[in-house]
Amino acid sequence: MNRLEAWVARETGGSLSRQLEGSTSSALYEILLDGTPALVARAFTNHGWLAEEPDLALHEAAALRVVEPIDVPTPRLVAVDATGEQAGTPAIVMTRLPGSVHLPNVPSDEWISLLAEPLMDIREAPITRFSWSYDPWIDESSLRRPDWSAHPELWKRAFSTYLSGMPDEPPRFLHRDYHPVNVLWDNGTVSGVVDWVNACVGPPSSDIAHCRLNLALMYGLDTANRFTRMIDPDYDPIWDLAPALSGLHEADIYPPWTTFGLTRLTLDTVRARLERFVSRAC
Repeated sequence: MNRLEAWVARETGGSLSRQLEGSTSSALYEILLDGTPALVARAFTNHGWLAEEPDLALHEAAALRVVEPIDVPTPRLVAVDATGEQAGTPAIVMTRLPGSVHLPNVPSDEWISLLAEPLMDIREAPITRFSWSYDPWIDESSLRRPDWSAHPELWKRAFSTYLSGMPDEPPRFLHRDYHPVNVLWDNGTVSGVVDWVNACVGPPSSDIAHCRLNLALMYGLDTANRFTRMIDPDYDPIWDLAPALSGLHEADIYPPWTTFGLTRLTLDTVRARLERFVSRAC
């Protein structure tokens, strides 16, 4: 029995069953218990990420405690090893929510509307103080046209617009990584929002922008716009630049999209959609 298994057994009385699919930044395991619903262990195994943010387990544990009262189904915290002293790496145990990721090949208005509802509830949550603040995840010194792009003027304009500054917004509580792979569905309805390790306080439009980027790359700009109209008709698309520029040089097909059934995307399609997304923001 390794250290993670031993820690889980001590904390829950259960045992690790299988590794769950879809996670790219940590290892997720199902924990089986006798006569009670299963739990989930999340082990933070990305050493590069831990080097930058050694408090990942503590961060997500704090977020799960804070969001417990809001009107969104979220995992409940069971145990945390903030430093990894017991589990071998920083880790948390949480309840397992019903359902699974659902990525339709063609998103309906109903699917988009149901995807938007939890984010609206998160935006309205009365949480204005939290120990972690919004970070756009952009190294301004590395802003340069991606090698794959043939449109230097587009990126020059995008960089200039972004560096001129985002609009001021009253800070609110953010999921910070809200997108379709972090939303669970059961019997046609949303059954949970997961992956709260990036939760923070900051500009609420940044949460919309992050999901818009994912939807635009997965399905096209029209789907992103339909999503936004359901949340905030006055949304300023300049916010799209922050998520678009944060992963600029790694623009690719996000592996969980394929894992959960969105198999028709090509790299050329994703990159063309990214450039269209950016062009509408600046």
